Amino acid sequence: MDSDERFPLTWFDGQIHEAGRGIGLSPSDHGVTVGDGAFETIRILHGRAFAVDQHMDRLAASLSGLGIREPNLAVVRSAIDSVAEGSALADGRLRVTVTAGTSPLSSVRGVGQPTVLVAAEPSTPVAELESLVTCPWTRNERGVLAGIKSTSYADNVIALAWAKARGAGDAIFHNTQGHISEGTGSNLFALIDGVLVTPPIGSSGCLAGITRSIVLDLSR
Repeated sequence: MDSDERFPLTWFDGQIHEAGRGIGLSPSDHGVTVGDGAFETIRILHGRAFAVDQHMDRLAASLSGLGIREPNLAVVRSAIDSVAEGSALADGRLRVTVTAGTSPLSSVRGVGQPTVLVAAEPSTPVAELESLVTCPWTRNERGVLAGIKSTSYADNVIALAWAKARGAGDAIFHNTQGHISEGTGSNLFALIDGVLVTPPIGSSGCLAGITRSIVLDLSR
């Protein structure tokens, strides 16, 4: 893999690599060929990864839901700390990706170990006020990927591009019942008559967001 200076350090299957150099990701990795994997995006604040325990719990739940063998999560946790500290980012975004590993060039999974990647990059500015549009596609609250943070993210990519083309910052998905579910990379809240409301986990098809959980805890 060529050097990419956006990523000062990348942890790949047990080793730290500078600027992405020396990462030998197989062209038959199931995360590359069919998007068979799970991921977490973790905020870096003051050089440290934020809410890591909650993210690790959700990663484990996603891998279980996908039926992907769980890597040693203690090792992954150590990799997160190493990348967060070694990247020297005061404010950044850290991505943990776990795929089903090397597999046939089909939907059939291989029998080897999962692939694990941990990388970080600087945060991009977030607007304080943003417009939203409702996209024409739905979240399937009864689908096999409901509630799983899967690397199969094309529906979010397409919906976000659709929203951006219309001058909006994000798109809102409804579920198959016509109820509001979530944004392309965000949970939704509304303050109605002094009551904070948000789509429920499970029946709405939304992801159990870490920030969502923190907001609900603080609001109580």
